[in-house]
Amino acid sequence: MATLREIKRRLSGVKNTQKITKAMKVVAATKLKKEEKKAVGSRPFFKHIENMLSDLVQGGMGENHPYLSDSEKKKTLILVISSDRGLCGSFNTSLTRKVYEFAQKEKKKGKEVSFFVAGVKGVRFFEAKNEAMFKTTIGIDKKDKVEIAKELSDELTQIFVEKKFDEICVAFNAFHSRSSYSVELAPYLPLSFSEGDDDGKSVHSGYFDFEPSSQAVLDLLLPLFLEVKIYRALVESQASEESARMLAMDYASENANEIIEDLTLQYNRLRQASITKELSEIVGGAEALQ
Repeated sequence: MATLREIKRRLSGVKNTQKITKAMKVVAATKLKKEEKKAVGSRPFFKHIENMLSDLVQGGMGENHPYLSDSEKKKTLILVISSDRGLCGSFNTSLTRKVYEFAQKEKKKGKEVSFFVAGVKGVRFFEAKNEAMFKTTIGIDKKDKVEIAKELSDELTQIFVEKKFDEICVAFNAFHSRSSYSVELAPYLPLSFSEGDDDGKSVHSGYFDFEPSSQAVLDLLLPLFLEVKIYRALVESQASEESARMLAMDYASENANEIIEDLTLQYNRLRQASITKELSEIVGGAEALQ
């Protein structure tokens, strides 16, 4: 049985840990406010560019553009956006497992799947699975997201144009709310635009007038759209990470509180038993002297 000193030492350790988890929760919540604004704010811009491109493509533009050319998909590259740090619950494990399971299914169909992994946690996962990675990069959470999005977009488009891969996808955690996010595996290249909206109506409405020409606008918008797709994935992932970390630290603080209550109860019971024993010995000694 643990002694009073041991229980007291454990209590002190758990209380100190709880202070750390509470502080980390506050930091994560502060960062989440900033990242949530970026994630939510990028969506209307992304949607507007998508609508303009859809209008152009449905109008017959870009039929022979390399970003829009669709061929038989035998070789797939997946950009996996994980985190460099841990203590964020199942943020990384749910992402990497889904990507890995998807890759195994594709391989069974005879396709070749490679990984472009961003983030230390993702790299470690695929190393543990003995999966060959096409490329890795770390430290993206410390860099400017706009610059990183441009760098990744330029590299991925070059890979696609050089026909090293027939298809490129992006896997990341999509942010929904402060307590909810989900893994999203989205196609990146080649680009495709649906021919109708949710009601089955044509998207091409002729609403936009393009100057100096439709082709010039298409050539400008396509690379920008690809950059924005990567930027959106980066900011959504960052917001989801801070959300996951905030929740994980909240759960850790609650668990620490339960442990503190249990240890305090054990300490009081043991202390009470010790005092009772001492009193019994004093009373027994006094009776023996009489």
